[in-house]
Amino acid sequence: MYKKILVSAAICTILGLPALCDISQKDVMEAQSCYEKADYYSKNSQYTSAITELKKGLRLNPYDNNIRIGLINNHLLRATYYNNKSHEYTKAMNDLRSALFYLKYYGLKLTDESAEKAIRDNESNLNYLYKQTQIATNLKNRYQIAKNLKKEGEFAASAYEFIQASEENSIKEDSLSQAGDLFTILGNHQQAADYYKKALTINKKNASNHLKLAKAYDALGEVNLANAEYNYTLSEAENNQPLMLELESIWIKKIGINPNDAEAHTNLGAVYQKLGDYPKALQEYSKAKALNPKNLTTRFNIGTLYQSQKEYNLAINAYDEVLQFNPQDTSARYYKASCLNELKQFDKAAEEYRKILAIEPNNTEAKNLMLDAMSKISSPEEMLNHYANATQNGAKDATTLYNYAYQLHKANRLDEAISNYIKSIQMDPKNPDCYINLAQAYKQKEDFTNATKVIADGLVQNPNNEALKKYESELKADNAVSKSITAADLYKEGRYAEAITQYQAIEPKTAETYVNIGSCYQAMNEDKKAIEYYKLAITKEPNNADIAFYLGQAYVNIEDWTNAKSYLTKALTIKPNDTNIKELFNYVVDQQDQVALERALDLYSKGDYANANAVLNNILSQNKNNAFAYYYRGMVYDAQKKYSQALAEYQKAVSLSNAIPEAYYSIALDLDYLGRYKEAYSNYQKYLSQSQSDNEYTQYAKNRMQELKQYATQQN
Repeated sequence: MYKKILVSAAICTILGLPALCDISQKDVMEAQSCYEKADYYSKNSQYTSAITELKKGLRLNPYDNNIRIGLINNHLLRATYYNNKSHEYTKAMNDLRSALFYLKYYGLKLTDESAEKAIRDNESNLNYLYKQTQIATNLKNRYQIAKNLKKEGEFAASAYEFIQASEENSIKEDSLSQAGDLFTILGNHQQAADYYKKALTINKKNASNHLKLAKAYDALGEVNLANAEYNYTLSEAENNQPLMLELESIWIKKIGINPNDAEAHTNLGAVYQKLGDYPKALQEYSKAKALNPKNLTTRFNIGTLYQSQKEYNLAINAYDEVLQFNPQDTSARYYKASCLNELKQFDKAAEEYRKILAIEPNNTEAKNLMLDAMSKISSPEEMLNHYANATQNGAKDATTLYNYAYQLHKANRLDEAISNYIKSIQMDPKNPDCYINLAQAYKQKEDFTNATKVIADGLVQNPNNEALKKYESELKADNAVSKSITAADLYKEGRYAEAITQYQAIEPKTAETYVNIGSCYQAMNEDKKAIEYYKLAITKEPNNADIAFYLGQAYVNIEDWTNAKSYLTKALTIKPNDTNIKELFNYVVDQQDQVALERALDLYSKGDYANANAVLNNILSQNKNNAFAYYYRGMVYDAQKKYSQALAEYQKAVSLSNAIPEAYYSIALDLDYLGRYKEAYSNYQKYLSQSQSDNEYTQYAKNRMQELKQYATQQN
């Protein structure tokens, strides 16, 4: 008799390309081992196990197209099984997406004709399933599908959908960035870098994407490119604590690799300085200065460090060291002048600004600051007369009008100040300070409507100006807009770290506050942090089914099925008829069962029947209706030649599900072996009526039925 079979699938294949080997021999060999294991699993229709091994192999050797093609094939084989056998269309769609991702986007384009045909055919198959399942295919919906797939751990499928969604301009930047994240997770750093660069063409100032690009370059060994991106992130991420903490970790690791890296010590010092840890910052700067005394950046940073601590004389000494080496350094002069201003040495400050203007005659800021310093040693009337005379004598440029308005503002001549601020804005709509001062003047008149409109106009002209954004927030607060609403707005804009800051400022914190913080972390894909805050929320409202559901979702995202099931059970106890909770609970149970079934099959394949049976018994103790568990338990008994027990298991499987036609084949074989030929004949017949394949098993069944035909009509 022929051996038992598991499940069957229509095989879809495409031709492979030769592997490229520019990685370590060890990784090549380990990747090849994964490929060989996957080949065994695939031949035994264990597609999930095959896919797991091939993913490992591709991470080790991302250039091996044999592994890549194997992964594509197994996704297509499993998609065929899900579609044709188990009718799990969502899973079939995910496998088609994954296969298309590896075909089209993972690396160099596969130019083989069969690959091109596979792309066409499976895009058509996926589109067909979209129609059959009535899922909307507009790009915004596909973007949402991609986000959900990412949460479910379907990374390749998610990346495919994000790339499709990137054709929509309103979600293009995030779609490309998310695709880059998924390439990183899958170990393809070159493609990750390419997608982060595409995202940065849309918003060049996105510090988070610059940091991601830096890490991708690091992984590729592109040191200079990585450092340029790290430096940009450092300069832009001052108000983004998660990014700053990540930079801290990166530079600590670099110093651990090379303790004599002066630039790394300087950069770590800058991170500590921006985080407000001044002693550590000074310690790192001192190390950098000792390692490379000629590095002016280190000396300059020491100056800013002292300045931030209001140690102005020490700061001036540091800036003078920089200027001793480079008298043309206008930044050092600017900061030195700022310190002199703080020390109320306005005449010396004005002199530094004059030196800047000698180097940069068109530096408007230096000119304004020089005039401001002068105003400190002149009476308000003298400065006001100075600007009034300037405007009367024909000086109608935006800067002069702004300064005149500022002097009027200081004199509390608000209407005249407003008039001149407006004239200045008309001439230079890009000056954010003018919008802020004009809004302040309106606010002093308690005209919040115009103040808010002015800031809104300023943000239209300067959408990324932090000062305008900050003042806008202050106006909202002054207008009694709660921190909660502000945080909600930030969340909607995808500015999750800023939203967390707003929520953290709320006191006392309610369960809703903790849930909102958790939601922000979950949106940032930091599910473990989200869980921390959801747990704080549920301690305040232990009978809140929604919070228990959120905890279940977060644990699903990190594939902690045990905790996910625990919280979803709690949620169902409170809301037994909630459809969403039921669906997620069933999904978790299925995932637990699937993991356990794969474990049982692995033990079975190794001949460890006792432990395989123990795993299957545990599955059935939790879910008495799992047909596959009965089927596999029958296989275990068959392997032990316990045919009667095996027969009972197979019969239980077919009583619960019609998705395992092979069970009838196994029943027929056991009945045949036990000499119950009429029943064997009947079950061979059932197998053939349900099987859609033409293979050695169906041929055997047909031949054996001919041999048993005489028993078909036999009376009992």
